[in-house]
Amino acid sequence: MLAVGAIVAAMLAACSGFPFTQSVGCASWVAYDTPADATADATAVVVGHVTTRTGSGKVLGTDAHAWTVDVERWVKGSGEASIRVLSTPVGCGGQDPYPDGDPFQDAVGNRSSVLFLFRGEGAWRGMTPLQAVIPATPSGGIPDAWPPGTAGSPAAGG
Repeated sequence: MLAVGAIVAAMLAACSGFPFTQSVGCASWVAYDTPADATADATAVVVGHVTTRTGSGKVLGTDAHAWTVDVERWVKGSGEASIRVLSTPVGCGGQDPYPDGDPFQDAVGNRSSVLFLFRGEGAWRGMTPLQAVIPATPSGGIPDAWPPGTAGSPAAGG
């Protein structure tokens, strides 16, 4: 499977004929077939609780929501018991960064969640906008399949 860096198209800025005019392209994101595929590509995978929004940070030049995550365990990688994670935005360049809502907001107050993380731009962030955080199994593990409605799940046409 291609590495995250190879599948995320970098933001491109090209000057047009008129001075100071730029055209900006948005990133393109991979849709992983299974959570196991996402785990293989992630820098880190944690099981924990998304607790509070703690400001914002930049992801690919766009303001992204920052969240505190209380880590129950590191499935892949290692780190602190509490981490700050940026929710990777879908939109860019003045667009609504979360047109369907921030998936980390949806995880607040849930039982344990699994977070697929990438270390980029000096911070932990969700690996993709649509497949970064999902509910853990009742035993606190990684599900075999994406929940209905998640990119890559059969119900989402994935």
